[in-house]
Amino acid sequence: MMNDIRGNANLAHKAHWEAKTGKLIEKNIVRNRLDDMRRRQAANLEQRKARLAELLAAEDRIYE
Repeated sequence: MMNDIRGNANLAHKAHWEAKTGKLIEKNIVRNRLDDMRRRQAANLEQRKARLAELLAAEDRIYE
């Protein structure tokens, strides 16, 4: 009987650990995806800024 109780306690502990680990893995995946999206958005913004700066410089040359 005591072995069954210890076995059930071990199974409960293992189930808790697996659930906690699963949530942590999911949280890290979401965080990594958000970081990647932010990096891509920042890179896209920098590209647009550079393109607009080129257009402005070209326009300035036309007016000069």
